[in-house]
Amino acid sequence: GEYIFNNSTHLTVVDLCSATTRIGWRAFTAVDTVICRATTPPTISNQAFISAPLSIKVPASSVEAYKTASNWSTYASIITAIDE
Repeated sequence: GEYIFNNSTHLTVVDLCSATTRIGWRAFTAVDTVICRATTPPTISNQAFISAPLSIKVPASSVEAYKTASNWSTYASIITAIDE
């Protein structure tokens, strides 16, 4: 939802399950790594991250889908496959 972890400044990794369908507006204040296990890129607000994460990891089969998805494309340079 919106503002879900907005003031959590000590998060380093957020691991979102494969059932994630939406990340709300300003959901995260600061996070180093976002792992999103959904194969279909969730709907994401254009301001889901107040400070851009250092990396976003997604399923290998979905990397290109995330890189071109609406609002995810802003982070294309830091989207890579989940290390498994």
